Amino acid sequence: MVEQRQMTLPADDPEKYLSECTKIEPVAIDEEFIRTPSDVAFWNARFADALEVYLKAKAHMETEWARLRLLTREELLAKGEKATESAIDNNTEVRPEWAAARLTFIEAEVQKARIAGSCEAVRTKKEMLQSLGAKLRIEMGSDPMVRAEQAAASGAARGR
Repeated sequence: MVEQRQMTLPADDPEKYLSECTKIEPVAIDEEFIRTPSDVAFWNARFADALEVYLKAKAHMETEWARLRLLTREELLAKGEKATESAIDNNTEVRPEWAAARLTFIEAEVQKARIAGSCEAVRTKKEMLQSLGAKLRIEMGSDPMVRAEQAAASGAARGR
């Protein structure tokens, strides 16, 4: 009997959990075939979460840019300075609110890329398992005992 692997919960150590999701246990191929769809679903859900955070951060950053540009324009005009596009942009770019919005967006983009890589790793495992399954079927087809069992089974099916 094959010993069951102890799974790390994703919240405990996501990198360790990803490693467990992408590792192929050669003596437990059936379990790997069974487990892989749930791993794909888990990481796709994490990607959807990361994509949502990314898109919200992007929308917030764009809204903040527009709001801060208007505020900067009003401040420049109140000081009696020219409110040219370049003056508005230059003064907006140095505002702490803009820097915070950009930083949040960058962090969300990095997390999205990290999770996308995890999804790709799990999909690669799925493809490798499919190739391995095909190889095993070919190898089993050339095994004389397996061929004899298949011939007996097909003969019994025809005899009914």
